[in-house]
Amino acid sequence: MKKLMLVVCCLFQLYVNGQDDSLNNYKYVLVDDQYEFQKHSNQFQLNDLAVFELEKRGFEAFLASDTPLSNLQATNGCQLLKMDLQKSGFIGIKLIFTLSDCNGNLVFTSKEGYSKIKDYQKAYFAALREAMTSLDDIDYEYQINEESISAVDVSPDQMEPMENLSESVQEMEMTTEQESAEKLALEKSMQEQASLIAKDLVSTDGTYSLIASMKGYTVFQGDQLIGMLKKSNAGCYLAVTSSFVGIAYESNMVMFIEYEKGGKDMLLKFVKP
Repeated sequence: MKKLMLVVCCLFQLYVNGQDDSLNNYKYVLVDDQYEFQKHSNQFQLNDLAVFELEKRGFEAFLASDTPLSNLQATNGCQLLKMDLQKSGFIGIKLIFTLSDCNGNLVFTSKEGYSKIKDYQKAYFAALREAMTSLDDIDYEYQINEESISAVDVSPDQMEPMENLSESVQEMEMTTEQESAEKLALEKSMQEQASLIAKDLVSTDGTYSLIASMKGYTVFQGDQLIGMLKKSNAGCYLAVTSSFVGIAYESNMVMFIEYEKGGKDMLLKFVKP
């Protein structure tokens, strides 16, 4: 029995290591706007959460509506993964996600995330976040793979000369680096200005503050920018920060943010300073 368990453990370790090596060849992940079990686009803000969880682990993730698949494939070849999300279970929510390359080959399968919380939104969030912890066991770090760049299946009349393809990839890398630099510069500027401008809303414990933006609110902890509140079509907000992920809503000129921490429901209340 001990020998059998040892063999199983060794095989599992080889499987994990194999996924580790494979994932390092990919830089981008495309998340669908709507999966089969969802009744409408981004239901429960689950797709936004998937993008956030992937980016938190080092990937560059996009919603399909934000970045056309054809554009990503043309410039990045098989550095692109497509995320699929399956739901099962009658009692509680069970979620498993897979990552496949642009030729449809399966590259990664997550463990099952499960939640039996009665509130659907919280249940989906908890199940997806648990499934995403599968990536925490993998030391992901993108590594340029020339073979993957040239591995896209295209017809001869659609193929570009390798020089042009390499130039396209280099231009994409430069653009990404420039955008990252601009984003960091913007965040630094916002952090510097945070101490100089009045906060729109402040949490009653004085820990957090909100500043209105074009897309919703930016979230600060002290003078540090930690995330944002993104407004949904339903009128509520998806709160995505480095400290917590939850749901926010307004009531009588007061903003509330609900999230889960250590298995406990947490509530933040924001008022005018």
